[in-house]
Amino acid sequence: MKKITVTIIATIFILLRVQCSFGQDEPKANRDLVFYSFFVNIVPDGFNLPLVGFVNNAMGSHKGVQVGFVNTNFKNFEGIQVGFVNSILAHTKGIQVGFVNTSLSSLTGIQVGFVNFTKSASNSPQVGFVNTASKLNGLQLGFVNYVDSLEKGIPLGFVSIVRKGGYRAIELFTSEMYPVNLSFKIGVKPLYTFATASYGGTSSRLFEYGFGVGSLVHINNNWFFNPEIKSASSPQKFNTHYLSFSPKIGYSFIKPMYITIGPSVLWNYNEETHPMSDPTYSLWDNRINENHRLIIGLRLALGISF
Repeated sequence: MKKITVTIIATIFILLRVQCSFGQDEPKANRDLVFYSFFVNIVPDGFNLPLVGFVNNAMGSHKGVQVGFVNTNFKNFEGIQVGFVNSILAHTKGIQVGFVNTSLSSLTGIQVGFVNFTKSASNSPQVGFVNTASKLNGLQLGFVNYVDSLEKGIPLGFVSIVRKGGYRAIELFTSEMYPVNLSFKIGVKPLYTFATASYGGTSSRLFEYGFGVGSLVHINNNWFFNPEIKSASSPQKFNTHYLSFSPKIGYSFIKPMYITIGPSVLWNYNEETHPMSDPTYSLWDNRINENHRLIIGLRLALGISF
């Protein structure tokens, strides 16, 4: 009975621990111990077979596929990582798909997850709720994007923070519906987002908040084209909405200060029937019906970028 027990234990040990030996002239990494149980997998440098398990640890470089709840690669990785938490401690060339994706060196490929982090240069897309990269040469698509240094890439999101090479501005302007408006813009010049707060001075149109997207295209050193799209609502009347497009021309007279002026096309629509507020001024005002109104106005702004 004792001999049978010892034999069973030895058999299990041999099945769970596979000693890889490819000859005396192979590198030592190829003769390291391999632990492959389909639950916890630990493999040495150069072991390029697929890793499928709950926890996968590649102690060196790995090429191929890693599928598990937690995937960790201690050196360069080339292939596909799919899991809840994916970590590569060196260069990444391939695809990471998970809840949290981390590459501690450069990324060439794509990261898709809730949180994507690349410590060095990101040369490929990051798609997630939160995307961060030290240097961006590709695309970030998410709700919040952070870039330490922008090179040739572009971040697209609700909030895109770029420490070096980004665009931020505060702007005071007047519009057809509200005489006093303040906006904060953040992102990059080709595509930024902004938030606005507006004051009307009347009980029927006292305050408005809005969000939008815009672009700043330089014509020369001083002149630029500045189209913007904005959606806004009034806290007093949550069923009253404004959607506007304003193609403006800007002039930077004393850097970083500038002025912009241009027409605006505004669509005012109510979810319920109630009296619409008249604009402060307009070039053209057409009440389509009780719930829809089209207004052409003019906007003038003074801003400072930083």
